[in-house]
Amino acid sequence: MDFGALRKIVGEVLQFADIGGGVPKCGKCGGIVKPDVVLYEEALDGNTLEAAVAYIGEADVLIVGGTSLT
Repeated sequence: MDFGALRKIVGEVLQFADIGGGVPKCGKCGGIVKPDVVLYEEALDGNTLEAAVAYIGEADVLIVGGTSLT
């Protein structure tokens, strides 16, 4: 991951939000820029969920942080 590029994108999004520009868009592809997190009531896609269940099944320890687990 190129953290320099990520910092630049985050800076652009924050500037865009400050001027009331609406939904921020990616300068390269035009897609909506959103955080890389799962928000409340937002589902994971099936492939991601299946992979997570498989990894959890093979783990010796699971640490869950920053969640309400609902």
